[in-house]
Amino acid sequence: MMPPESAPSSVSPTKPQILMVELAEPLIDEIIRHQQHDEKLAQLATHSLQGNSGPYQLEEGALWYEDPQTKSKRLTVPLSSRKRVLFEFHDQIGHPGEDETIRSIASRFHWPGQSNSVREHVKLCHICACGKKAKTSPTDMRPHQPTEPWKTIAVDFMGPYPITARRKRFILVVTDLFSRWTEAFAMTASDTPKLIKLLEEEVFGRWGYPQSILSDNGPQFRSLAWKQACEKWQCRLYTTAIYSPRANPTERRNQEIKKGLRLHLMGEQHNQWDLKLPSVLYDLRCRKNAATGVTPAHLLLGKELSRPGDWKLQLRAPAITERHLRVAQAQLQQAKYQAKYASVAPNKFPIKPGDLVYAKTHPLSNAAERYHAGFEAKWEGPFAVTNQLSEDVFELDKHGSSTKTHRSVRKFGSNSDNGPVRSNSDNSRLGPNSSHSKLGSNSDHGSIGPNSDPVRL
Repeated sequence: MMPPESAPSSVSPTKPQILMVELAEPLIDEIIRHQQHDEKLAQLATHSLQGNSGPYQLEEGALWYEDPQTKSKRLTVPLSSRKRVLFEFHDQIGHPGEDETIRSIASRFHWPGQSNSVREHVKLCHICACGKKAKTSPTDMRPHQPTEPWKTIAVDFMGPYPITARRKRFILVVTDLFSRWTEAFAMTASDTPKLIKLLEEEVFGRWGYPQSILSDNGPQFRSLAWKQACEKWQCRLYTTAIYSPRANPTERRNQEIKKGLRLHLMGEQHNQWDLKLPSVLYDLRCRKNAATGVTPAHLLLGKELSRPGDWKLQLRAPAITERHLRVAQAQLQQAKYQAKYASVAPNKFPIKPGDLVYAKTHPLSNAAERYHAGFEAKWEGPFAVTNQLSEDVFELDKHGSSTKTHRSVRKFGSNSDNGPVRSNSDNSRLGPNSSHSKLGSNSDHGSIGPNSDPVRL
């Protein structure tokens, strides 16, 4: 968003606002200049010269605040410059949330009531109100738990998007599941040869070869060329269950990239999305991750990525912690985070190979055939469980075809007392004409009828 030439004289406390400020002068220079015209800061500067200003110090013509605990110095921001600080550290860098905006500003600047100012600004931000998704309730998804950077990565394609001037249509997203560092590349096509070439030249050449790669079930990741490439790289392959994109951890990064592009492209041509991608990635790498407790940049590089003009702030760079210590601290933080937020559905029935289950359907409407998906049955089956790949991922035998599915998108046909119904060797595969394929039929396996107790897990 390009701000107009003048700033609004006031901001209503009750209506969402799009902050617009004058950006002709560098931010740090403006703050120092405005300090000279602020009465309160002028008094603090005078007291500093007299040696009784407390944590405020006057150095090289600028007033600084020294944190009593960390002894780090932060530039004191006068009232007239606070709107611009909020604009540059929220509106201009992808509209991060309250906590991230506070962290980013507080590490560089100081003014009384700073946290409240940030929260009020974010709450009234019109772009955030229009562009961000509402928070959703957790689902039954177990978090992946890698133990060190670039040992396990997730790959995914986004798009197609409007063709850009450079003929780009897709985005390849590669995420290190430990540090949450994200690489994203604009691509002309999403075929397997281009995928392999880009990973070898732009990812593995920079970060090394991973032990495991997680992907969805897209055709690129089911091809023979992809399997052969992973054998060459000596990487283990894992795929998520169909219709369960949230089981792929990179889906969260996808949503953050979409949000960043959406915010950067407001009021601009959508076919310029590839030009905004580097700025979106910079923003993501500088944000503290709740699971690791630090930013991806700090965890991987041992330091934060600098913003333009940071060198003027005399920021005291912390000593770079040894890599193994950073990894250990992140592992501890991740364990606490996962214990707090990992969603586990209550009252899970044990599922084993041989159990009969009903699977959720995903029909598509077809006007030509006068078929509406909304009138179709929500569940189909029962089908036999043939394999358990993890605690919540299973393979089903659906009419002779092995299908991977996640527990959260399935419904188990069960007896009220005995849990999931078991199949025998004669009925390991049940088709649409089987006596078990309709509700209300009885058999040696028990009753799967209107009065049974199907359980959603």
